[in-house]
Amino acid sequence: EEPCTPAVIFDIYERVAEGVGAQEHDSIPEQPLIWQKGRLAQEDALQLVAEIVEGTQVDRNEHPLLLAQCVRHIFMSYLPLPAWNGAVAALCMKLLYLRAGLPVLVHVPIMKAQRDWMSGLYRPPAVAVGPQDSETLIDGEVDFTAYVDVYTKLVTLKLAEMKAEFDRIVRRDIKLSHELQGTIDVNHRQRMLLQQALDNPEAVFRIESHRAMNNIAYATARADLLGLVERGFLRKKKADHAFVFTVPSDLRQSLSSFLGAS
Repeated sequence: EEPCTPAVIFDIYERVAEGVGAQEHDSIPEQPLIWQKGRLAQEDALQLVAEIVEGTQVDRNEHPLLLAQCVRHIFMSYLPLPAWNGAVAALCMKLLYLRAGLPVLVHVPIMKAQRDWMSGLYRPPAVAVGPQDSETLIDGEVDFTAYVDVYTKLVTLKLAEMKAEFDRIVRRDIKLSHELQGTIDVNHRQRMLLQQALDNPEAVFRIESHRAMNNIAYATARADLLGLVERGFLRKKKADHAFVFTVPSDLRQSLSSFLGAS
């Protein structure tokens, strides 16, 4: 909820850098191919990034994807931070997407796609042009149309990859859910708990809430949850003088192995 300022950006950098050691390789500033850019001091660069993220001093009709590309360009051209400019640039871009109401883009590895393109991994016909042909001069002015076209194409490629992975997980979980019906020796309440656990790996279950939801005795609710713990499908731990039950990270693997053995 804080306004984005140079101080906030530097705080993000300090959190990124904390405890990770020195950057192994010095950052190499990206140089424009056909034009000479002016120098921009560290404070001025961070101030410009902050204004773009906040939506001040920018054309509000400009698409957030292009504004985010400006953020990336400033970081990677001027390297305003002592290290980890790429990591902080990616976080600032994500913050911009959130402010613009495009939260799905927070999960798209846009910086990686950009690096892959510049290293030659993406080339025509997957994208319109390579890096060397992305900037052209027209009447002495740089035309970034091809560059912007490539950038937006990379984003759509990554969105398509993310959707394909999402669809794969949904299909896998639907199949797993169907196989749970009648195959595994648990009651209908436990199947409901397992389905919730599959849907939300961060779920936390409590005996009292399970009892109230199903209108059952406390001992029955306790037996339901402990039964899943015994099979390795839930984890039990103490919290605030009571037991809570969490989802193990390998739940899908455990269920698949169990169903395969059955």
